[in-house]
Amino acid sequence: MKNVNRVDSNSHGEKWCALWLLAHVSAAIYLALTLLGPRYRLGIDHVDRPLLLVLGLFSAAFFLYLLALAIAVRLPDSKQLGWWIFGTSVAFRALLLPSPPFMEIDLYRYAWDGVVAVEGESPFRYSPLQVNLAASKLEFDMPVDDPSLAKLAAVVRSDAGIAQVLDTVHFSELRTVYPPVSQMVFQATACLTPDGVSADRRVLLIKVAMVLFDLATLAMVIGLLRLTGRPIGWALVYGWCPLVLKEFANSGHLDTITIALTIAAIFAAGIGLRQEKRRRRWALASGALLALAVGAKLYPFVLAPWLVFTWWRRGSAKLGLATGMVLVAGSLLCLRPMHHFEPQPRPAPVVASHADDLSPPPQLEADAVLQTQLEGATAHNNGLLAFFQRWEMNDLFFAVVVENLRPQAEVKPKRRPWFTVVPDAWSESMVHRWATWVDHRVEAAGIAHWEKLANNHPRASFLLARLLTGLAFLAIALVLGWRASNKRVTMDRWLEAALLTLAWFWLLSPTQNPWYWCWVVPLLPFARGRAWLVVSGLVMAYYLRFWLKAHYDSPPLLGTPYDGVHFFHYVVVAWEHGIYLLWLMVAWCWRQTSWRPTKPGKETP
Repeated sequence: MKNVNRVDSNSHGEKWCALWLLAHVSAAIYLALTLLGPRYRLGIDHVDRPLLLVLGLFSAAFFLYLLALAIAVRLPDSKQLGWWIFGTSVAFRALLLPSPPFMEIDLYRYAWDGVVAVEGESPFRYSPLQVNLAASKLEFDMPVDDPSLAKLAAVVRSDAGIAQVLDTVHFSELRTVYPPVSQMVFQATACLTPDGVSADRRVLLIKVAMVLFDLATLAMVIGLLRLTGRPIGWALVYGWCPLVLKEFANSGHLDTITIALTIAAIFAAGIGLRQEKRRRRWALASGALLALAVGAKLYPFVLAPWLVFTWWRRGSAKLGLATGMVLVAGSLLCLRPMHHFEPQPRPAPVVASHADDLSPPPQLEADAVLQTQLEGATAHNNGLLAFFQRWEMNDLFFAVVVENLRPQAEVKPKRRPWFTVVPDAWSESMVHRWATWVDHRVEAAGIAHWEKLANNHPRASFLLARLLTGLAFLAIALVLGWRASNKRVTMDRWLEAALLTLAWFWLLSPTQNPWYWCWVVPLLPFARGRAWLVVSGLVMAYYLRFWLKAHYDSPPLLGTPYDGVHFFHYVVVAWEHGIYLLWLMVAWCWRQTSWRPTKPGKETP
């Protein structure tokens, strides 16, 4: 017995040594990425940025992450292991925090929204472009008729750091799409930011706030593992994930806010299922927390069937209904500030008092130009509508659907997807009939300012594809939620249903940004299919798009008719998603078959 204990002790010691070694090498990689920061800062052309080197370092970190995970899950549970995973995760994030955002600038919008809120204005009212144009008018000593817009323009003129933040905002012609709960975090960060600091300092403080939510998520992942009795080593799935580190500690994406609130809702529901006396309290708390998560970013609402069915079938119909009402009412309350704003006043038109044969003074001419631009920036600047009606990136299933709905006859061969098989006559007829039916229904409802879909085939195709993939996801979500709510389902499988709901929502979405996959990562310890683990590494192929666009802007690539951008959309994305989808399909078929290989020394039944 002593010899066995000694062997186990030696084995555990070797595993700990291996983990420490992997931790040090991973830390060196993240330090190297931070030291490379000046080479991929804003303002440096993509051609001169070390894109492949950075992606190579993240790929190496992902390989070490998988090795460390394989070791950590085989160690016995202990507080020491939990604290070690948490401590090393904090260290990795601290190493990446000073690095400039790699190929992402969304956090400049967060910083700007926070400034607007601190000034007592709503971030949902004006687009950054409107404020920039108003600031330009002030620069020429021209009046800005809207007092609120004039106040924001004056702030920009008085603070160079804020002006730089505003100049860097992406899609500045659109108003913000980020919901009010996230806006509260932006505002709190802006309140804690000293006046006159640089744009880099403002961005750093935003990232610190995001990392705090990120670490809260890690703590709750450890709590879920303890709740289900799974090895604590699985916490490394989230704590060490290079994708999570890149998107939050480096790029500072706001998704970490809603991820923390979503996992808090799931954790509250899990505790409630373990208790009989306070089940109603925990059920309502889970609904309220999920409503807050929706108020931070809209996507957690897709878990509504899963949560409501859970309390309906594992508690009572009354409890399920109450939880659903809390979720819906809380979500509407959180999102209300986004809903409506009074029409923005248009500046009075400029009236020239000079003779027709004389040119207007330069100041008057500049005033007319700026006024025209300001009025143009006011119309059609709803960022949320723009996202739902035209955003598409890094998608596979949605791309197959939408491209087969679009006629390809007029598309140039170098831009024609290889996976289109539906004849143009069929797609044109189907989309036109659907668009005409929608236009008639909209006209009958008396909705004004509707751009007829029948006159815009690309938009009609996109919206029809959204409808079809949305219905497919709704069916999946209902089935997963109903099955998971069965009282005989274990908590592991109940959590896996939440994971699969979020994963399929991501897979069927037109926009599959890599940081969106972070929604799923906290629940990966409960996945049966190990293929889900590799998605976090494969999805970083998204950043190859910038390198391909910079180096292969026009010539065709690798014998295909595509230039760099279209090679990414139609070839790289297919490989990116195809690898893990094929793995998942094979694993599913393997689980469905009744045949199993026999182990040595055992007979087949």
